[in-house]
Amino acid sequence: MTKRRFGIAGLVGALLLLAFPLCATAENGTPPFLYVVVADEGEIRKHGEDYVISLEKDDIDHVLEIGESPFKLENYISADRIESTWKEGAGNFGPGVTMKGTILSEDGAIPGINIRSISKTADEMVLVFFLDNNAPIDSRLLGEIEDVTIVNYCCHPTGGSGEWLWGER
Repeated sequence: MTKRRFGIAGLVGALLLLAFPLCATAENGTPPFLYVVVADEGEIRKHGEDYVISLEKDDIDHVLEIGESPFKLENYISADRIESTWKEGAGNFGPGVTMKGTILSEDGAIPGINIRSISKTADEMVLVFFLDNNAPIDSRLLGEIEDVTIVNYCCHPTGGSGEWLWGER
Protein backbone atom coordinates (compact mmCIF):
# COMPACT_ATOMS: atom_id res chain seq x y z
CA MET A 1 0.00 0.00 0.00
CA THR A 2 1.36 3.42 -0.93
CA LYS A 3 0.23 6.27 1.25
CA ARG A 4 -0.41 9.86 0.41
CA ARG A 5 1.41 13.09 1.09
CA PHE A 6 2.79 14.46 4.33
CA GLY A 7 0.11 17.19 4.32
CA ILE A 8 -0.03 20.69 5.72
CA ALA A 9 -1.18 19.41 9.11
CA GLY A 10 1.79 17.01 9.21
CA LEU A 11 4.19 19.86 8.52
CA VAL A 12 2.52 22.00 11.17
CA GLY A 13 2.66 19.03 13.55
CA ALA A 14 6.38 18.63 12.96
CA LEU A 15 6.94 22.33 13.59
CA LEU A 16 4.77 22.11 16.71
CA LEU A 17 7.25 19.60 18.13
CA LEU A 18 9.75 22.42 18.47
CA ALA A 19 7.37 24.44 20.61
CA PHE A 20 5.44 21.71 22.48
CA PRO A 21 6.27 21.88 26.20
CA LEU A 22 8.22 18.90 27.52
CA CYS A 23 9.03 17.94 31.09
CA ALA A 24 12.38 16.55 32.14
CA THR A 25 11.17 13.20 33.49
CA ALA A 26 7.91 11.41 34.00
CA GLU A 27 6.56 10.96 37.51
CA ASN A 28 6.95 7.18 37.31
CA GLY A 29 10.55 7.43 36.03
CA THR A 30 9.81 6.26 32.48
CA PRO A 31 11.09 8.30 29.53
CA PRO A 32 8.65 10.83 28.06
CA PHE A 33 7.78 10.80 24.37
CA LEU A 34 5.75 12.80 21.91
CA TYR A 35 3.64 10.92 19.42
CA VAL A 36 2.60 12.55 16.16
CA VAL A 37 -0.15 10.70 14.28
CA VAL A 38 -0.77 12.02 10.75
CA ALA A 39 -3.95 11.01 8.91
CA ASP A 40 -5.82 12.13 5.82
CA GLU A 41 -9.06 12.62 7.72
CA GLY A 42 -10.85 11.90 10.96
CA GLU A 43 -14.14 12.49 12.70
CA ILE A 44 -14.81 14.28 15.99
CA ARG A 45 -18.06 13.74 17.84
CA LYS A 46 -19.50 14.27 21.30
CA HIS A 47 -19.50 11.14 23.49
CA GLY A 48 -21.34 11.72 26.77
CA GLU A 49 -19.36 14.35 28.69
CA ASP A 50 -16.28 13.69 26.54
CA TYR A 51 -15.37 13.87 22.86
CA VAL A 52 -14.09 11.19 20.51
CA ILE A 53 -11.80 11.46 17.52
CA SER A 54 -11.89 8.46 15.18
CA LEU A 55 -9.23 7.71 12.57
CA GLU A 56 -9.82 4.98 10.00
CA LYS A 57 -6.83 2.61 9.78
CA ASP A 58 -6.52 3.24 6.02
CA ASP A 59 -6.39 7.02 6.55
CA ILE A 60 -3.35 6.98 8.87
CA ASP A 61 -0.28 8.09 6.87
CA HIS A 62 2.40 7.62 9.51
CA VAL A 63 3.32 8.00 13.16
CA LEU A 64 6.40 9.66 14.63
CA GLU A 65 7.69 8.77 18.08
CA ILE A 66 9.92 11.56 19.44
CA GLY A 67 12.05 10.82 22.52
CA GLU A 68 12.89 13.52 25.01
CA SER A 69 16.07 12.10 26.53
CA PRO A 70 17.73 12.96 24.20
CA PHE A 71 15.27 14.85 22.01
CA LYS A 72 15.33 12.82 18.78
CA LEU A 73 13.22 10.80 16.40
CA GLU A 74 13.00 7.36 18.02
CA ASN A 75 10.65 5.68 15.59
CA TYR A 76 8.95 6.33 12.26
CA ILE A 77 5.98 4.04 11.63
CA SER A 78 4.92 4.01 7.98
CA ALA A 79 1.42 3.34 6.67
CA ASP A 80 2.59 -0.05 5.40
CA ARG A 81 3.94 -1.00 8.84
CA ILE A 82 0.78 0.26 10.53
CA GLU A 83 -1.27 -1.92 8.19
CA SER A 84 0.87 -5.03 8.76
CA THR A 85 1.15 -4.73 12.57
CA TRP A 86 -2.36 -3.43 13.35
CA LYS A 87 -3.78 -5.06 16.48
CA GLU A 88 -7.09 -4.58 18.19
CA GLY A 89 -6.83 -3.40 21.76
CA ALA A 90 -7.48 -0.67 24.27
CA GLY A 91 -5.52 1.47 26.66
CA ASN A 92 -7.19 3.05 29.65
CA PHE A 93 -4.61 5.01 31.61
CA GLY A 94 -6.36 4.64 34.98
CA PRO A 95 -8.70 6.87 36.98
CA GLY A 96 -7.82 10.52 36.52
CA VAL A 97 -4.80 9.78 34.29
CA THR A 98 -4.69 11.45 30.89
CA MET A 99 -2.23 12.20 28.10
CA LYS A 100 -1.96 15.87 27.08
CA GLY A 101 -2.17 16.74 23.42
CA THR A 102 -3.30 18.89 20.53
CA ILE A 103 -5.34 18.13 17.42
CA LEU A 104 -4.46 20.03 14.25
CA SER A 105 -6.36 19.88 11.01
CA GLU A 106 -7.05 21.77 7.84
CA ASP A 107 -10.28 22.81 9.58
CA GLY A 108 -8.63 24.29 12.69
CA ALA A 109 -6.73 23.44 15.87
CA ILE A 110 -7.92 22.02 19.18
CA PRO A 111 -5.25 22.64 21.84
CA GLY A 112 -5.45 21.44 25.42
CA ILE A 113 -6.90 17.98 24.86
CA ASN A 114 -6.69 15.40 27.64
CA ILE A 115 -6.84 11.85 26.24
CA ARG A 116 -8.55 9.42 28.63
CA SER A 117 -8.21 6.29 26.52
CA ILE A 118 -7.23 4.91 23.14
CA SER A 119 -8.78 1.88 21.52
CA LYS A 120 -8.42 0.10 18.20
CA THR A 121 -10.97 -2.03 16.40
CA ALA A 122 -10.30 -3.92 13.19
CA ASP A 123 -10.84 -0.73 11.17
CA GLU A 124 -10.26 2.36 13.31
CA MET A 125 -8.45 4.03 16.18
CA VAL A 126 -10.61 5.93 18.69
CA LEU A 127 -9.30 8.46 21.21
CA VAL A 128 -11.63 9.60 24.01
CA PHE A 129 -10.74 13.05 25.32
CA PHE A 130 -11.92 16.23 27.03
CA LEU A 131 -10.60 19.78 26.81
CA ASP A 132 -8.84 21.71 29.56
CA ASN A 133 -11.43 23.08 32.02
CA ASN A 134 -14.02 20.87 30.25
CA ALA A 135 -14.38 23.59 27.61
CA PRO A 136 -16.61 22.84 24.62
CA ILE A 137 -15.21 22.25 21.14
CA ASP A 138 -16.08 24.81 18.49
CA SER A 139 -19.08 23.21 16.76
CA ARG A 140 -17.46 23.85 13.36
CA LEU A 141 -14.84 21.21 14.28
CA LEU A 142 -17.40 18.49 15.01
CA GLY A 143 -17.86 15.94 12.25
CA GLU A 144 -15.39 15.15 9.47
CA ILE A 145 -12.05 16.97 9.53
CA GLU A 146 -9.29 16.87 6.89
CA ASP A 147 -5.48 16.53 7.14
CA VAL A 148 -5.45 15.53 10.81
CA THR A 149 -2.38 15.58 13.04
CA ILE A 150 -2.64 14.49 16.67
CA VAL A 151 0.34 15.37 18.90
CA ASN A 152 0.29 13.82 22.36
CA TYR A 153 2.64 13.45 25.27
CA CYS A 154 3.18 9.93 26.63
CA CYS A 155 5.56 8.09 28.95
CA HIS A 156 6.62 4.49 28.57
CA PRO A 157 9.80 2.45 28.94
CA THR A 158 12.46 3.00 26.27
CA GLY A 159 11.84 0.60 23.41
CA GLY A 160 8.31 -0.15 24.62
CA SER A 161 6.69 2.26 22.18
CA GLY A 162 3.20 1.02 22.96
CA GLU A 163 3.43 -2.29 21.08
CA TRP A 164 -0.32 -2.78 21.44
CA LEU A 165 -0.78 0.35 19.32
CA TRP A 166 1.89 0.03 16.64
CA GLY A 167 3.41 -3.44 16.87
CA GLU A 168 6.97 -4.37 17.79
CA ARG A 169 9.93 -2.53 16.29
